[in-house]
Amino acid sequence: MQKWGRSMFTIDDRLLKNDERAVYKLRKLFSDYGYIHYKVNKFEGYDFYAKNKDFLKSENILTFPDTNGNLKALKPDVTLSIVKNAALDGGVLKLFYNESVYRPSHETGSFREIMQTGLECIGDIGQYEMGEVLMLAAKSLLCISESYLLDISHMGLVSEIFELAGVKNCDVLLKLLGEKNVHELEEVCRTDGVSEDWIEKISSLCRIYGRPSEVLPKLLSDFGDTNGYKELSDISAIMEKYGLEEKIRIDFSLVNDMNYYNGLIFQGFIDGITSVFLSGGRYDKLVEKLKRKGGAVGFALSLDLLERYGGESREKDVDVLLLVDDDVAAEEILLAAEKIRESGSSVRVERSSLSGVKYGECKRLTKNGICEVDK
Repeated sequence: MQKWGRSMFTIDDRLLKNDERAVYKLRKLFSDYGYIHYKVNKFEGYDFYAKNKDFLKSENILTFPDTNGNLKALKPDVTLSIVKNAALDGGVLKLFYNESVYRPSHETGSFREIMQTGLECIGDIGQYEMGEVLMLAAKSLLCISESYLLDISHMGLVSEIFELAGVKNCDVLLKLLGEKNVHELEEVCRTDGVSEDWIEKISSLCRIYGRPSEVLPKLLSDFGDTNGYKELSDISAIMEKYGLEEKIRIDFSLVNDMNYYNGLIFQGFIDGITSVFLSGGRYDKLVEKLKRKGGAVGFALSLDLLERYGGESREKDVDVLLLVDDDVAAEEILLAAEKIRESGSSVRVERSSLSGVKYGECKRLTKNGICEVDK
């Protein structure tokens, strides 16, 4: 009989669910670029999340009292915990994680555990770090499917455009831009006293969608060589060098809270899943609000959505179902089962056939040895 050892415990890719398979691929990808695995606590003090609700996907937070009577919250977000707790000692901190967050379901409204994998790059962020994170976002999607798209926008550029145009109700206009509500957007601009020329330019943001090579010339023509434009152009050039430009689309209806996000933001999609699968961006203002130094950019993938991607059904639960007679000794059963396993097949031992268990073949073990059984 083969002795037990480390060599016996190898991962059979066929036995993994879609989300488990994705975790292994993504962990390898992030590690290859020097990102270090980071573990966070399952909960924080409720006050911490309450003060930063605008950064969260939902204002509803799952809470519980601890033994001292303090109100705790099961974490609804990983990024907040990392920025609050990670040791920032200068330079750039590169971390990745595989964690569960607890949020209300969009479908049912009840709380559910959602598995996320993502990375954070915190500290002295330059153009290379921005390009690297966006490249890793694209490659993360590629780990799941070759049919993906990465939509990008830039909150800094939008903010500069609003300032140049003299917009006063920025938050209202940002919401309308996200809804592509051209009519109300133009009315708000007129209320703010924005010129008709600028109104036309701002409303054109609702209609912009395309590859960087198609969109950037129009942005330069309409709004000039702003800081936001330069960064968007530089990052797009980096993606082109990586051979990923064809998978990038600029879309200014992709917006986020200006109180937290100050630069590039992005969302990733894959064929077969209608919801946003990846989301991320530059969030220096959050780092500043939490009184930490430097900037930050990162993203997260919602691996729970992979339950709906490509199905999780397996052809069989076990290769061999081994039925044993009552008069066969336990030692003989053990030896027979191990012999089957050593041949490369999985085996399940039972006294009688089972309903609901899918198997490749059925064998019977008697005192005289193993024989085949018709399905």
